[in-house]
Amino acid sequence: MSPSPMETARQQVLTWVKNPTIWIALMSAGVIFGIAGPFETHDKLSLLGRLIYWPVMVTLTFFTGAIGSIFAAEPIRAKKKFPYWVSVAAGSVAAALLVLPEVALVNWLVFGLDLADMKTMVMLWLEVLAVAICVTFTFAMIKLRIAKLTTDPVSATSRLLDRLPADKRGDLISLSATDHYVDVVTDKGGELLLIRLTDAIQEVPPTKGLRVHRSHWVALNQVTDAQQTNGKTVLRLSDGRDIPVSRTYLPAVKEAGLLSGVEHG
Repeated sequence: MSPSPMETARQQVLTWVKNPTIWIALMSAGVIFGIAGPFETHDKLSLLGRLIYWPVMVTLTFFTGAIGSIFAAEPIRAKKKFPYWVSVAAGSVAAALLVLPEVALVNWLVFGLDLADMKTMVMLWLEVLAVAICVTFTFAMIKLRIAKLTTDPVSATSRLLDRLPADKRGDLISLSATDHYVDVVTDKGGELLLIRLTDAIQEVPPTKGLRVHRSHWVALNQVTDAQQTNGKTVLRLSDGRDIPVSRTYLPAVKEAGLLSGVEHG
């Protein structure tokens, strides 16, 4: 069963929260806006005030907007009846609607924004919408660009590991599907990536591993043992985990020699 849009959004936001690159980008954007002082903040706040206001505003609106965007876009993408950019546009509108209340509240606290002035609120929402469109479409184009680059077979040996944090890059042990995520396990630890298992497998040299189950792929040189009990086959990996082998993939497992000398229980 696929996760709900809210669960997908929650998992994606948690992934970004743990990603130092995202935080560096957010703080950099906040400092740049703080120095530039857009939307009249240059005249209303001191440099110090702007360097506090903008990093806070950028961080709040980024994560709130991400939740709204994913929540609106995922159901549209799942139906596969509309072009990709329709879901991006819907995500932009949803992000703007969700971000508007917090932008209005912060501006009321900092600048005394008149929340009862309908014209002011409409103009504020249009500004928020414009920013949301720029951000969501930029992220969408980056995502498509990454997807295009990862179809290049030349970089197949490093694509998957390049997605991992530097401290998790090591000898690949296994890939396991969990909803929309894949648990990539190396000898340095595991990391959840937002990617389909079939796509993750394509980013691994095919001669180094084998799919043994609809939810599992294993590196051949990381299989240390195999057992068959009551018709069920299990592979023991170098990190001590047991991975089940489904009947569909059993012939390929036998052909790879992973069941040579197998113990029967």
